Amino acid sequence: MEAFFYVKEDREIAVRGGENLFPDPQDMPGTYSERKNMSNLEFGLTLTVFGMGGTLVILFLISLVVDVLNKCLPYKEDAKK
Repeated sequence: MEAFFYVKEDREIAVRGGENLFPDPQDMPGTYSERKNMSNLEFGLTLTVFGMGGTLVILFLISLVVDVLNKCLPYKEDAKK
């Protein structure tokens, strides 16, 4: 069965036997058109929580790397004194 492509409203659409192979996600149920948009407060709080959480995780990972390096490469004081 052949499929052909055509452009509709700046979108490329593939059609095979009258069936749209790539339907517009906004037309599908349970997608963007039916979702509730976040308010500015919800977005701000979400961004704050994930931003702080990500920062703390990265700082923890850096501290683990520093601890491993301190165990592998211990500090040696000069014996010249």
